[in-house]
Formats: sequence, structure tokens, C-alpha cells
Amino acid sequence: MAANQLKIRAFLHLIRHQSVFCILIFTIGLLALPAKADWDPSLHFHTLKTRHFDIYYYDGEAGVAQRVARLAEPVLQRVSRFLHMKPPRIIHVLVTDTVDSANGSARVFPYTLVVVQPYPPPSFGQLANFDDYLRVLLTHELTHILHMNTKRGIPAFVDRIFGNLWFPNYAHPALLMEGLAVLAESRLNRGGRLYSPFFEMLLRAERKAHNIPGLSRVTMVPTRLPRGTSPYLYGAYFMDFLARHFGMDRIAAYFKAYGGVIIPFAHNILARRVFHRSLVKLYREFLAELRRRLDGAIRRISKQGLTRLRWLTKNGEFHASPLITPTHRTCYVQDDAKSREAIVCQAPGQRPKRLITCFGGCGGLRWSCGLHGILTTHTTPFRNVMSYADVFVVHEDGTEQRITTGARARNPVQFMHGIAFVRATTGRNAISWTDFQGKKVRDLVKGNVFDSISDLAVYGSRLYFAASRHGNWDIYAWSQAQGILRLTTGNWIDIMPRPSPQGRYLYYVSTRDGVYNIYRMPLHGTPRTCRLTNVIGGAFWPLVTRDRVLAVVYTNRGFDVARITLTNSGKCFALQPWQRVTHALALKAKKSIKPSNYNPLSFFIPTDYLMPVFSMSGTSITDIGLEAKMQDATSRHFLDLGISTDPKDPYPDFEAAYTFGGWWADVGLYGGLNRAFFRSRPGGRQVVTTTGRHGSVGMFIALPLRARSHNLSMSLDTAVEFNRPGRTGKVEYDPMFTPVFSRSTTTINTRFRLSYSSVTAYPYSVAPQDGWVSGFRIGLRNRPQNGDWALTFMAYLSGYFTPFWARTHSIEFSVYAGASRGHGALRSVFALGGPVWTSPLDALVNQRALPSALMRGFKYGSIAGDTFWAGTLQYNLPLVRFDRGLGSLPLYFRYLAGDVFVDAGSAFFQGMAPGPPQWSAGAEVWLTLAPALMDNFKILLGFAYARRPVVYFSVGY
Repeated sequence: MAANQLKIRAFLHLIRHQSVFCILIFTIGLLALPAKADWDPSLHFHTLKTRHFDIYYYDGEAGVAQRVARLAEPVLQRVSRFLHMKPPRIIHVLVTDTVDSANGSARVFPYTLVVVQPYPPPSFGQLANFDDYLRVLLTHELTHILHMNTKRGIPAFVDRIFGNLWFPNYAHPALLMEGLAVLAESRLNRGGRLYSPFFEMLLRAERKAHNIPGLSRVTMVPTRLPRGTSPYLYGAYFMDFLARHFGMDRIAAYFKAYGGVIIPFAHNILARRVFHRSLVKLYREFLAELRRRLDGAIRRISKQGLTRLRWLTKNGEFHASPLITPTHRTCYVQDDAKSREAIVCQAPGQRPKRLITCFGGCGGLRWSCGLHGILTTHTTPFRNVMSYADVFVVHEDGTEQRITTGARARNPVQFMHGIAFVRATTGRNAISWTDFQGKKVRDLVKGNVFDSISDLAVYGSRLYFAASRHGNWDIYAWSQAQGILRLTTGNWIDIMPRPSPQGRYLYYVSTRDGVYNIYRMPLHGTPRTCRLTNVIGGAFWPLVTRDRVLAVVYTNRGFDVARITLTNSGKCFALQPWQRVTHALALKAKKSIKPSNYNPLSFFIPTDYLMPVFSMSGTSITDIGLEAKMQDATSRHFLDLGISTDPKDPYPDFEAAYTFGGWWADVGLYGGLNRAFFRSRPGGRQVVTTTGRHGSVGMFIALPLRARSHNLSMSLDTAVEFNRPGRTGKVEYDPMFTPVFSRSTTTINTRFRLSYSSVTAYPYSVAPQDGWVSGFRIGLRNRPQNGDWALTFMAYLSGYFTPFWARTHSIEFSVYAGASRGHGALRSVFALGGPVWTSPLDALVNQRALPSALMRGFKYGSIAGDTFWAGTLQYNLPLVRFDRGLGSLPLYFRYLAGDVFVDAGSAFFQGMAPGPPQWSAGAEVWLTLAPALMDNFKILLGFAYARRPVVYFSVGY
């Protein structure tokens, strides 16, 4: 192989930093900064300051931000007294209303930050039980802040030196962290999930099926229902058990003691010290008490006679909002956790068929005679960065038409020769109306009348809906003639009204008896309501037609559609006369806080963000130093500064990077000076390895583009790189192709990347299930001193498919190709073969990804050239699903899975004839687990056969 046909390149050892204390506390995931938030560049931010809070909001959110500012201080005081914990000096709060989702989050690194999403919660779900949603949300998130910031002893001493770095209480499983927060939100407010009928429904269904999990099943989020709700559900009742039997002072003492530990996960030792028994024994006692209580509730419900059910769906998970079309097809929303969410329709005597896939999720279903289709909502990107729901009409032939844009709509119904829907305003809901073209929009019910509105229904000229007012969900009616009428009252949840076909009755769902059941009230005559169902779990979305009655019933399988027999259960109740609602919700009159302009510079003082870093190679430390990661609260500005050195090398490395995310595209500057290893080939197979310096200064621009089910991103990166090899080296012998670098050079490197993704994974999948990933990149390298250049192109395409015979299996294929042309010293060389062995400790501590290699069965680099192609076909299948840990120990086993594969590829150099394709085939098994609360760590064992059989082992995330 001629020397001028070889690529001359430098390969760098770029170090990934982590805290030196991660070895002791294994809380590596804590130190990773969250992903950049997406903001509309036109948004202008402001700041409200109180004693303990800096509250950030943008134009249009002033009313909600003032409410947050008025609530924050008293909520913090109540939480602090409840937990017996001191608050930090300052807490940053970001109010963001860019997503149609009621949620919030809290973090303590690199500074304390609470994110508030003031979107009003819907009537259905675990968040529906609230008196003031913002107060409940702040209580929950501030509990996290105080809990995670509680530290003493050595961790507190270290933080005085380095800033916010060591948080022992972050090493708790979600069961304890979320359980404590739900306990606080429920004990300190009139609402909260602990006293939610939705949580009680989940528990009854689990107990009925004898599925109440032990401690080993909930140390991490399980894949079976109720999945992500499990830590909140069981954690809340477990914390309530501890509070009732031992008091909050004991719970506070436990978490304070944990805030001073050096070696984490000593839950049982601390529990014995504080509660005089281990955490495992405490949880067993809690389960025994919980089972006794649930058994009594189930017996009490069963004695009244259970409603007869004839199931239309039996695959569980989630089915919602059944609808009968004029062609007598039964349609509903289906999410079976094994395929994309869809609207499914079933004709009498036929199998269900997917009418349309709900990219971004589907809302409730209603038939529109004027548009001859099903009205629903989909969540779609708005201005590329927001995620808002809009009204769509879906026709029975599978086509759909978009009605609104950026309306933030839910529950659309046909009304008065147009469409009525619930529209989100900042912190409130309104009922709006638009014509069939979506051009004229006006409000029927203003946004300052109710906390939240859901479940629209129509009969004649009257609009029925469920709404929350001061925390009580009741049924209301609206008409132009009478305005707003309140139809039900009581300290329970009344939701999902549906008029009967003749307009004589109004069917709705109520928790009057503590269980979600279907009730009926007359729309004329004496106000009276009667319970028509009696179920263990809950009954939702009643649909009454002339020949059938449908509802969605919850069991331990999930939500399924059933045909039910409505009978008077013997419980009827008198209702209060209908009341006219004439006034809006009034906030307590308090002086508003004067806002100031948002200043991101205050976040770029490294005092609170300085941390030690280290990196490993195998089992030895190769880098130690300091790093300052700085990011403002709006995630528009990022600054990363670092200095490190090898203990065996006195020359330090320097790195600096700045990214600005306040435009549609992200732009950034970066630079660094690092140690690098260079190899030169004086002749034959002799290789000299020297240590030198590699420097770079560059800039980039990246533009993400989003659609309902597609993600497209483009980036352009230009950098000036210089390499300075050292004078001394180590003589080695290398039988493989080795890059050659023997003199100082300066290179301008420009790269353009374009990537596309539409992959969806499901809870029961062992690999990506459906979608495509593709992209290409073009790189131009140039040496100004002599005019040398090289152009490199690479493209890839990967597809993932779910076979019809096994919805939890996956078929995967990938194709890669690339070529590099130009001066031989600058051309890229593509090396095939693998896999590469990795150290388990290195992968765990430094969070390295599971190494992937093309052409398994060949030694890495044995197939190389400046032109290549490769492909793989792989079948993935689950073997054993564990979903179980080792008691309270931080080791949770997910599943054992396997695959069989075939790889093919070839590589050659310009001017040489391409050789025949190389082939390899084999099988792999991998164990997915969560060590030290870090999920999706994989241990892989494989066998491949190419020229000879090869067994390999690899680990990573």
C-alpha cells in the first residue's frame, strides 16, 4: 500500500469530565446539565424579586408570574416548617407556558431552579384534585428543593469550598423523593394526589389483581402499569404511613441524617437508627396495612353488586373517548404501549382497524355533521419551539384536515354552525368558538371564570362542560339566553357530561361515593341524580345511544372500552337547584411586585458552579482539574470553562465554549488546547508515538426543525486546528494501518451536517420500535500554507419496524456509505470492524455509551479505506423481563434481551480495485439494568463469525 494513499491524521484523547466524588456517591447523573430549552426568539423576559425568589417570565405571563410571586414565600415557609428544613438563600423560578401540559420540575445543580408550567390540569387524571393548582405545584417542587439541599458534615463542608456540588439526598430512589413531595402537597393543601380518588382507583385495581408491588419492584420506575406514576403512588402512601406512625420529625431526622452520609444507599442502617427498624421491614408493615384497607374497600363495593361488563377491547393500557359514527362504527383513542397512539374504528362483526395515527397524541373524539368527520385535537409544534394542541377533523377514509393553528385547544365539539373548544390562556381556560374554517374565533366563556375547564358536550343550543372553581369540579351549562348555570355541587369530582340522545337526561362521572362511577340527572323537572354503575376501578367517558351504552372502565390492565348495563344501583340523591354563575374568580387584592429586566449575567459567576473533575482510562485516573459549567435560568446562554492535567504530564489542558440559544438557530464559539498523541511511521511496521499539543478555535450554527412526527436538524461548524508533535517518542510495532503525523500543521476544518429522525420507542420495547433515522455530513479540510484540501462525505439510513407477529420485537436495518477525496495527507480513513472492549468501571463512572461497530466479527481497523460501505440487518427480541431490584439496594434489573444479525461491508483506497464484500453473522444477548439509580446501563455478550468465531463483551449506556 503506497504511502501517499494513506490518510495522515491525528487522533486525540478528548476527556469526559465527572466529579471526583462520584466514585463515593455514585450520583453521576446529577452533574449533567439539562437540555437546552426551546424559546421563541421574540420573547422578552422580566424578573420579579422577593426575599427568597427570583422569578423569571416573558411577555404575556405577568398575571401568572405575580400569582407565583404572591404564593411562593408563604408556601416556602409552610414547607420549611412541615419538613423541619431550612430553605436555601435564593431560589430561581422560571414560569414557562410553551407546552400544553400541567407540570413542573426542580433541580439543585448548578443552582436551585423550579420550573412552573401553569397550564391548567384537565379533569381526568392524577392532577385533577387541587384547590389551587399553582400552590399545589409550588408545594411539591419546593419540597424537592428543601429535601435535596439538606446536607451536613463533610458534604456541607465540601460545598462551602466548591459551591453546589454534593447532594446526598439526591441518591434516594424516586419512591422516597416523590413520596415526600406528594405527602407535602397533600398535607399542606386541600387538594393533592394523596387524597385523590384517581390514586385510590389505581390502588384498588392493583389489589383486586393481587399486584401490589414489594419494595424491590418500585425502587425504579417499572414498565408495567401504572409505570411512571408508581413512585408517586406508592411513595406517597408509604410516606403517609411513616408520618402517621412516627411523625414528621422522625422523617425529617432521617433525611437530615442522610444529608451527611459519604457512602450512599445506607437506607436500612439509617432507618434502624431513626425508626428502630429497617426500611425493608417498614415497607412490609406498610403493605400489610394498605392491603387490609383496600380489601375492606373492595368488599364494601362488591356487596352493592358490580356492574356487568361486556368488553369491546381487552388489550388494556389506554383506551378513551368512545364514539359511534353515523355508519355504526365504534371509534376510540388507543395507546397500547406497543405501537403509536391512534384512532381505532371497529365495524360490527369486524376486527378493529387503525383509522389514523395520532402523532403528538389525540384528544377526545366527537362527531361533526357539518364537517362529516371526527373532531379531535393533536399536539403539534408551533413556531418551531412551542407544543400546542389544535383542532383537526378526521374523515372515515383516514384523511384529516387542520382547523386551527396555535389555538391550544382541547375537547372540540360542533356547536352553533361552528366548533366550540376549550382554549388555554396563560394560567386559565376559556371556552371559544370558531367557524368550520378556523378563521373567526371568539370567547363564549371568559378565562377568568374558572380555574380549569374540560369535557365539552352539546345538546341543542346548550353547551355542557365540567369546570373547576376554587378546587371543586362540577357540571355547568352555558347558553346565550341563560349564561352559565351550575348543575351540580359538592366536595367531590363531577366530570365528563354527556346528554342522552333525546335530551331528557345528562349522564356524567362523579366520585360522590369515592369511586369514579356513572350518574344520571334529569335535564327537566326535579333536580335529582342516581348512580348507574358500581365498579371496583372506575368508569369514564359514558356514551349513551339508542341501542347501546358504552364506557371506559379501569382495571389493573388499564383502560378498556366496555358495553355496560345501566341499572339504578339504589342510590339516588337530591340536587340543589341550578345556580347562575354571575361573577368571575377574584384574586386576593395585593400590591403587585415591580418587575425588572432579565439579566443573564448574574448566572455567570463561577462561585457556585466550580467543581473538581476527573476522567479514567481503564482503571487509572488520567485527568484531574476544575470545571465551571454555567447556564442561565432560561437556557439561552451556556458557558463551559475547564482546566485539567494528567498527573504524569505537567502541561495542562484548557477548554472554553459558549453557546447562545436566543435565536431560531443556536450559535456557539469554542476553543481549547489539549494533549494529543501522534504516531509517525518511519518505515516498515515500526511506529513512533509522541505526545504533543492540539489546539482548536471554532464556531458553529445549529438549526433544529420540528414537525408532528419528524425532527430535522442542520449544523455548520468551522474550526482552525493546529497540531504540534513532541520531539521524543515510544517505538512500537503495529500490524494494522496506523495514521501518520510527523510535523506541525495548521488546518481549517469545515463540516456540514443534516440529520432526520422519527423513531418512537414504547414501554415494552427492547429496541427502537418504529421510525427512521437518516442523515449525511460533508467535511472540507484545507491547509492554507500549501493549498492542500480534502472533501469527505458520509451518509447513513436506519429503519426500525415492529413485526405484526410480535409487537414487542423489532427489526432493524442500517446502511452506511462514505468517501474522502483530495490530498492524501488530509483525506479521512474509515475503519470497520469491532467491537471495541470497554472497561465496566470506566463506562459506569464516565457514562460512556455502549460502543457500536460495523462488521462485528472482524478486528477493529482490519477493514479500512478512504471509501467504504456497510450494512446490517438485525432482529431484536425480549427474553426475560425482570423489572425487579434487590430490596432497597440500588441495583434494578430491567430485562434480558437478544438479537441475531448479519453484517456486510467493504472498504478500499482510491486507485485500488474494491475487494469482495466481507460478511459476518452472529447473535448477542444483553442485560439492561439500573446500577446506582442510573437507568439503562447495558452489559452485552456476543458471538460473531466472520473468518473465525469471535466472542466479545462490552458495557455502556
